[in-house]
Amino acid sequence: MALPELPRDWTATRQALHQAAQIVGAVRAAVAPPQPNYLHLGLQVIPGRLTTGPLGTVGEWQLDLTSQTLRWYQAFKTPIALPVRGMTQRALANTVRELAAHAGYHLALDETRLSGDTPLEPDAAAAVAYGDALTALHTILEQVRASLPGPKTPLVVWPHGFDLSFLWFATGVESEEAPHMSFGFSPASEGLERPYLYAYAHPIPPGLTDLPLPAPARWHTVGWTGVVLPYDDVAPRQDAPEAIADIMRAVYAQVSPLLRGS
Repeated sequence: MALPELPRDWTATRQALHQAAQIVGAVRAAVAPPQPNYLHLGLQVIPGRLTTGPLGTVGEWQLDLTSQTLRWYQAFKTPIALPVRGMTQRALANTVRELAAHAGYHLALDETRLSGDTPLEPDAAAAVAYGDALTALHTILEQVRASLPGPKTPLVVWPHGFDLSFLWFATGVESEEAPHMSFGFSPASEGLERPYLYAYAHPIPPGLTDLPLPAPARWHTVGWTGVVLPYDDVAPRQDAPEAIADIMRAVYAQVSPLLRGS
C-alpha cells in the first residue's frame, strides 16, 4: 500500500498546522504534570488528529487535521471548534485562553512561543493528506517500536519541531542523557525541506557513518548526524509500510550494538 502524496507546495499548510499544534502543545504543557524525558510536552496521534489526551477536569484539546480546527472536549458539554483558517497564532492562542478562563480554568500558556502574527492559511487537501500520512506513519513506527527490546518512550509528536518520534534506550537507563537511539518522522527541518523519516544515535559512536545503509536511506551530517529516509522516495511504493519498517529495523540492527557498550 502506497502512502499519501504530500504536495510540493504545502509550506503554508505545514507552517499553519505546526503553529496550531504549538497551541495544543502549550495547553498540555500548562496542565500536565512533568514527566521524564519531557513527555508532558508531547502530543498523541489519533487518526487524523493530534491530541493532548485527557487533562483531568480541563478536558481534552485536539487539532483536527481533516477540518483544520482546534477542538475542546469537556465532559457532558458540547465540543467547541475553533477554525484555524484566517486566524493568527497569537489570536488563536488568546481565544483558547479566554475560553478556558470563561470556564474557570487559568491556562498559563507560554506566550513567547505563540506569537505568530501571520494569518494561517492551510490548504484543506494538503492538510488531509498530511493527517493521513501522519496516521499511517504513526502505525508503522509504533510497530517498529513494539518490535525493539528493552525500554522505550511512547511515540509522540513534539510541538516545537513538529516531528513524530520515540527513543530506544541502549543500556536500560531511561534518560535522554543516556545512550539511546531516536526513530521518527519530520515534515521538514532546516536544510531538509521535504518530509523524511530519520534515526540517530546519542552519543554518536565512532565509525557510525561508515555503516552501510539500505537504499534509499542515507547518512545526513549537516547540523546533525543520522539516517535520513526521504518520504518522497518510499511513499509511492506499494510496499511502503513494510519497506519503512524493514529499513528502520535494519538501522537498529546496525547501530544498536555500537551503543550497548557505551
